[in-house]
Amino acid sequence: MRTSFAIAAALAAAVGLAGCGGGSTKAARTCFDVWNRSSNKLQQARVAHRFPSASVTNWSAQASAGSIDESWTASSSTEPAASAGGNVGGRANHGCGYLFHTSRRFVSFSAELKGETVRWDLQPPIAGSWSRRRQAVARDNATVDGKGLLEPRAVG
Repeated sequence: MRTSFAIAAALAAAVGLAGCGGGSTKAARTCFDVWNRSSNKLQQARVAHRFPSASVTNWSAQASAGSIDESWTASSSTEPAASAGGNVGGRANHGCGYLFHTSRRFVSFSAELKGETVRWDLQPPIAGSWSRRRQAVARDNATVDGKGLLEPRAVG
């Protein structure tokens, strides 16, 4: 199950799935803020001076009758709304997905958000080769500075 979710997460981030987010959250809890926290030095160091571009997304996963409903949205100050239909109990999980890449390789991380807690151990980072086809559909919405911090890209 973890492997399937990890593969789905990487593929969704790699193809730049974007949609509409719903539900409110604290402004300080954007995925950019989560990544840039001082407590995230380990992941920041892994991308600093290695990856210039990133795709930052919110995600939500909700178990339902016979399936898992997933939602991916471009990062903002909102988190995706959970699907109301077919919920088999429990709350939806919410988090942030981070896809960093060069013209030849990528690495992705996922963070689960539970209240004020951020879990980086949900799944191990996924890394691999980056291709022109992936680049053609990627929606890079961030740049990475020399310290590994994320900065939203200007639209337009």
